[in-house]
Amino acid sequence: MAHRDELRGELVGLLATRDGEALCASLLASAIPAGPILDMPRVLTHPHAKHRGMLVEQGGYRGTGLATKFSRTPGGARKNPPRFGEDGRGVLKDAGFTGDEVQAFIDSGVVTENRRRR
Repeated sequence: MAHRDELRGELVGLLATRDGEALCASLLASAIPAGPILDMPRVLTHPHAKHRGMLVEQGGYRGTGLATKFSRTPGGARKNPPRFGEDGRGVLKDAGFTGDEVQAFIDSGVVTENRRRR
């Protein structure tokens, strides 16, 4: 931990020029577990995600489901993930806040129900 920042700087510099998928293939060939970090469009078209049955398309939602599959209880997507801010009021009420307190959080901007555009 004493040289964490220096090590991070060295690694970032070395890895910035490497192709992530090629690096992962090289690490896997050496029996080192690895995988690239993919953006959602690439995840949704990745052969491994398709093979593992990780892709979900239902009710206008297209995304990933459960990565872990058990033989007797494989699981699956029963409903779409909540939209941004959809469950916030309920979570806060379940945590013991009153309706007025929740509304005050929203009015003051502490809690937001709508995405902010950049």
